[in-house]
Amino acid sequence: AFPESVVDMLSGGLGQPVGGWPKAVQKTVLGDRKPHRGRPSTRAEKIDIEATRTELSEKFGRTINDDDLYAYLMYPQVFNDLVKYVKQSGHARVLPTPAFFYGLQPGEEITVEIEQGKTLIIKLIYVSEPNEDGQRTLTFELNGRARECVVTDRSVKTETRRRAKADPADNKQVGAPIPAMVSSVSVTVGQQVKKKEKLCVLEAMKMQTTVYALTDGVVDSVEVQAGEQVDSKDLLVRLR
Repeated sequence: AFPESVVDMLSGGLGQPVGGWPKAVQKTVLGDRKPHRGRPSTRAEKIDIEATRTELSEKFGRTINDDDLYAYLMYPQVFNDLVKYVKQSGHARVLPTPAFFYGLQPGEEITVEIEQGKTLIIKLIYVSEPNEDGQRTLTFELNGRARECVVTDRSVKTETRRRAKADPADNKQVGAPIPAMVSSVSVTVGQQVKKKEKLCVLEAMKMQTTVYALTDGVVDSVEVQAGEQVDSKDLLVRLR
């Protein structure tokens, strides 16, 4: 299994490099899938821009500007995920970029304008050591007032759980191709599946990797759930 972005690139979704892709690499990534030929623009479907804008406005219940529209046309799934994230957590653009990517150091202070005329001054004071559940207590100041909150440090392993590894010689054992988080699971125990049918989706570095069945069979066990972290070669699904 390869990330969808890699499959699309080797399929010619971004065009063809000079001399084309190495055939052996292309065959490994695409399998039986046929690559596109010619320039991407000659294959593009006709899109009614304004009809799409209207459709998105109705779907999301707000005005869709040009940035929204073209972001959706280029990366529809990423755009849908962004809208869902913003609805749940607010927009990350209000945070300074270093704070968003790396967090604050004790003693560091930032200002966050959450709306016009309303600015928060946030200063991190102290980060505790993790407890037995992998949780840390953060002490900080919000507009000069002391506050505390408890967060889970996902980098701390609180319980040693050794997952079984998939046997590469057994095509009924499907393992994780990369270390990642399980984004979704598409099958249940007892379900009949065909070769190349989607079993689950992994997510790492903001890229999704679809894991497919290697052979026909019946799902004997599902070893993971959405939201769990897996290492490379960890057993995901077992068929019979």
